[in-house]
Amino acid sequence: MRTHLSLLLFLLTLVIAPLQAIAASSESYVSERISAKLITAHDSVDPSQQTLTAGLHVKLAEGWKTYWRSPGEVGLPPELNWTSDSSVASAEIQFSAPERFEAFGIENFGYEGAVTFPINVTLSPGGDTVRLKADVFLLVCELLCVPEEFSLELDLPVGGGAAQLDTVAAQNLASASAQVPLDASTAGIGPAVAHLSDNVLTLSITAETPFKTPDIFPELGDNLPFGKPDIRLGDGGTELWAA
Repeated sequence: MRTHLSLLLFLLTLVIAPLQAIAASSESYVSERISAKLITAHDSVDPSQQTLTAGLHVKLAEGWKTYWRSPGEVGLPPELNWTSDSSVASAEIQFSAPERFEAFGIENFGYEGAVTFPINVTLSPGGDTVRLKADVFLLVCELLCVPEEFSLELDLPVGGGAAQLDTVAAQNLASASAQVPLDASTAGIGPAVAHLSDNVLTLSITAETPFKTPDIFPELGDNLPFGKPDIRLGDGGTELWAA
């Protein structure tokens, strides 16, 4: 019996140790409304690496929402302020395409359930550790709005053998990055012709390939109210008109 128990404990150790080795996330910040952490796809950094993709992963409690970079009529966008560290030259947060949601008759743009904000990190050469450390502000809303302010920190060793892949984090980051809107010229979309009159914004856009399920989220400044647009397609789906 002792032999069987020892063997079982040994096998459990072999299973658990690799899982611990590939953890590439910060400690989580947890409140009644959200849990949040920094994530990366790998648990270390190659010395020749010049860039790194990280992410702020947020899970929201049922019914709670947070905002896009341009929240709509009310709300505030997320903010990440990076603590100065010699290993990080710059870090830029990106925003996946948002959802529409309405509260008190007001339409806003943001996220519910879970969201990952990709972060493009430019590294400085030298050093044996990359330290990602950020002060985070999120406004989350249900029937009322609550500001969540917290700090997250993640250290990644430089070198030290082959980096271990965290497949869950890698898929999460890839999915979020794929939802970040492309520059219009990169996506094969021509310049938009816009006209604003009597609080009505009209747009016309042409594309090289047909639009599939287009939507429009205007970014014209803080607290500007624009409802869901009336979108119409023409010329086989390559011309779009919206108001």
